[in-house]
Amino acid sequence: MAIEQGDPNRHSDYFYIPHFLRHFDQAQVVAECITPRPLFIFAPTLDEDMPKEGVEQLKAAVGPAYASAGAAELLDVRQPEGYHEFTHELFGRLAAWVLAAVGGPAPSL
Repeated sequence: MAIEQGDPNRHSDYFYIPHFLRHFDQAQVVAECITPRPLFIFAPTLDEDMPKEGVEQLKAAVGPAYASAGAAELLDVRQPEGYHEFTHELFGRLAAWVLAAVGGPAPSL
């Protein structure tokens, strides 16, 4: 999706293998290699590196794989309005999600 909609060099090179998207579709990799492991995606609607349409396509492609694996609750995609911004609220939600994913107690927020 990032390649189709814009500059592939802006595709957050801090979290992907160089040229990876030239050979594989991100949804295919998530569906086949990450499912049924816990996955948290934070992608604000105006994030330039994760276009809203691409995230929605990823959810549509990956959601059924998680559901088929009996792990629908382990896929958590958050798309708040706004730009790429890490707030205290986000970190609190992420911490609670990580603790729940590993079976730990939920923190008080």
